[in-house]
Amino acid sequence: MKFSHIQKTPLYNAFSDIGKRIFLPDGIFHWSGRAKKEAEIIGTIGTAYGFERDFINGGSTDWLPCYIKEISDYSKFSINEIVPYSAIGGIAETREIWKNWILKKSMYDDSADKDKYTRLENYITTPEITAGVTNAIFQSCSLFLNPGESIIIPSKRWGNYDNIIYKLIGAKISSFNFFKDNRINIKGLRKTIEQVATNQDKIILLLNFPNNPTGYVPTLEEATDIVNLLKECQRNLARPFIVLVDDAYEPFIYKDDVLRKSIFYDLHQLNEDVIPIKLDGITKELLIYGGRIGFITIGLKPHWVENEANLNSLKTEINNKLEGFTRATISNCNHFYQTLTHKMFTEKGIDKIIESREKIKNLLKARYDKINSEINQINNPNFSVDPNSGGFFLFVNLNPTKFIYQDIQRIGKILAPHIGEFNYKQYSIFTIKNPDIPFYVLLHDLFALKQYYRNNRNISNTTLKKRELITSFDKVMEIIEKILNYKEEIQKILPKFVKFDFSDFGIIPNRINYTKKMSNIEIVKQVFFNMDLRIKDFTGSIGQHHIIEEKSKKRIKLFENFLSENWIDSDIKIEMKFHPNYMVCSVNDNFVSTTITQRSLGEKWLLSFLIFFFYHRKLNENLIILIDE
Repeated sequence: MKFSHIQKTPLYNAFSDIGKRIFLPDGIFHWSGRAKKEAEIIGTIGTAYGFERDFINGGSTDWLPCYIKEISDYSKFSINEIVPYSAIGGIAETREIWKNWILKKSMYDDSADKDKYTRLENYITTPEITAGVTNAIFQSCSLFLNPGESIIIPSKRWGNYDNIIYKLIGAKISSFNFFKDNRINIKGLRKTIEQVATNQDKIILLLNFPNNPTGYVPTLEEATDIVNLLKECQRNLARPFIVLVDDAYEPFIYKDDVLRKSIFYDLHQLNEDVIPIKLDGITKELLIYGGRIGFITIGLKPHWVENEANLNSLKTEINNKLEGFTRATISNCNHFYQTLTHKMFTEKGIDKIIESREKIKNLLKARYDKINSEINQINNPNFSVDPNSGGFFLFVNLNPTKFIYQDIQRIGKILAPHIGEFNYKQYSIFTIKNPDIPFYVLLHDLFALKQYYRNNRNISNTTLKKRELITSFDKVMEIIEKILNYKEEIQKILPKFVKFDFSDFGIIPNRINYTKKMSNIEIVKQVFFNMDLRIKDFTGSIGQHHIIEEKSKKRIKLFENFLSENWIDSDIKIEMKFHPNYMVCSVNDNFVSTTITQRSLGEKWLLSFLIFFFYHRKLNENLIILIDE
């Protein structure tokens, strides 16, 4: 959303940095809302649905959210079980029950794993109740991340992580490609840890198995590799490793050769300061999506304390911190569903809950087996599915230069895939209801479309719908061929546009030496957007640096004003330090000042692009700016 109207009101200038930064992205709830209005079959939101008869004995033929039968026994509570505030940290009995639930899920054998069980029982905090796992993620990230600091998360992740961490907290996500050769990319994770460690005295990592959106669960071998890597890196780097374990989909695992329980348990047994924090809740585990009851449980290390009294004091202090977050944000959590959780466990028992949930799990496993069976029959080099063993999702990868979706006849649109390193995270969309109307596209999308057309033009035994589609393609190709082959036609159809790329313009440098010859002058001019500097200003005597400083400050102020109008994510400023022989450029973002080389590559590129755009706008050139991720 562009917020073009709100920016014209006094509200916008009154917004805090977070107020300007935050927005609701077009994520799963956006598409679910559209699906409810527009689709015949809805498959967008992470809620398990089914015919009630398939998971409840004697159930109806209604299509309902899957639920555990025992929930229906608790439609009425006493006033005292619903109306009063709950304790800030949650109802004590519910917290204690959830701790026992965590112990049960460890699958530790009473005799063979007695020491592990005892360690787990004694060295975890009593679970703190939150408003769902989302709130648990926010509280945990807020507890450990300062604005500008980095948390490591794989490239394929739940989209709301970005909203919480980047837009709300103001921290950064350091990402690595999730998979390599159909396995978790251990080398990529190691490299990212080492990179973050160069600027940060702690490592914060978020793991989510089964993963949303891929459904990936590590094999036993891969899980061991992850644990050993974190153990080794913590020893070598000698700093705390905070591992947030998002266990939202923990029970829904459909294969036997993968990790069947949370990786939290293996990390907790390490003696090193690899500190796991378990984030789970009733949303998926008890299939109560609207209950919004989550839990934060922090794994502790025996070597931190000398005796039981110190251990109890440590737990009290940690819970006080967490309750401080709860009090300052949501005050306390839903009393009704805390009571429901408590009663289900005490009156029905853990084993009965697991038995009832198993019917739903088996239903989902049958769907998992079916869809993977069908997918495995697809023999196409341009189509692949990431490894998946659980959860409610799987992730399809499509070759962006081959795959294209057409629906010209119905809505007059073609979606051409973003050509990037993996998948097609972004689409370029252009409307072709009337082929005579000019349309604006990125040239690489045109090449992709043309290639697809050539590969699929000669289709035998086509249906009427396909023949109509090909006829539409013929009309489209008339325009495409003109655009690709004739410069004159481009000039007629498209307004002037400028392609900005790494190869065409340099990235803003950290440091610029005044005495460099002509080869660097263009870079200098780019950085200061044609600030009326002359060659003699750079090649003259050292004493002239004050002239550059004076001219630079004027242009920097103009550029900062331009940024404040167009850079809505944060309050960002360009800072210059001038010396007799050189000047240094840095960026101040949320009161944190870093040199250009310490910024992300994408941000350096974008700043360079904005400077370039500002320069052309100053010349009163009309531009169409096509930004490709």
